[in-house]
Amino acid sequence: MGDLIVSSFIRRIIAAILDILFIMVFGAVIGQVLGFGLAQNTFPAFIKDEPGWAYFPSIQGLLVIPSGITWLWLLIGVVEVFGLATPGKFLLGLRIRSVNGEFSDYQKRLIRTVLKYFLPITSLIAGFTGLLWIASAGQIVFLIVLSAFVIGKGFFGQTLHDLVSKTQVFRV
Repeated sequence: MGDLIVSSFIRRIIAAILDILFIMVFGAVIGQVLGFGLAQNTFPAFIKDEPGWAYFPSIQGLLVIPSGITWLWLLIGVVEVFGLATPGKFLLGLRIRSVNGEFSDYQKRLIRTVLKYFLPITSLIAGFTGLLWIASAGQIVFLIVLSAFVIGKGFFGQTLHDLVSKTQVFRV
């Protein structure tokens, strides 16, 4: 553990910004490549049954980019569970470990990731079911997690999702 250093707040913010840029750019590309089929599977009958759905390809086109972004965001979460880092963390040499610096088991990383990616998970559930209040609840939880990220990192040196899952982000 001699060469591990706990990641700074700034480095984690930069990694998050890189992740957001990666997700936005490649998510939009994925949405455009996979096109309407992706949006159709992400936003089911409650939208497709609306009058005029088939007559407004611009509305359908607006849905493909958010669909690609949401699916890529969740894929990044899976990569974070099994690969120990998001693309932004990987580029900056950051890895998720147990608080003592040892490799964390995937159950800890799964708990951490579910807490961290609660917003896109609830967005997809809302899209599949048509229960839009689920997305609103996800946004509220996201704001709480974001606030806890800033407060927790300042007071405890860890974010809320790291505190709950007993993990920490290290520079390797």
